Amino acid sequence: MPSSIYSVHNKLAKRFPNFVLADGCHLPFRNNSFDRVYRQAVIEHVGDPVAFLKELIRVSKETVTIKVPHQYWRPQDRSHIISLVSIGFAKC
Repeated sequence: MPSSIYSVHNKLAKRFPNFVLADGCHLPFRNNSFDRVYRQAVIEHVGDPVAFLKELIRVSKETVTIKVPHQYWRPQDRSHIISLVSIGFAKC
């Protein structure tokens, strides 16, 4: 992870003792740890979106909601690794 992420983590950990910094494909939580999982504007930055989604499903008891940015944002934000808008999602 970039050093800037650790810098932000150190600042937030002082204010929020339960703050967790983790790889989204290897979350440090037990199965079904959360009633619901919501991720907004994250998956397009992930190198392995399938592993990321599987991990979100693993830690969620009920539902996982993913909000993907509008398809026209991608050209302006070069940190977007993938574009999922045209692929679509289904309720599992």
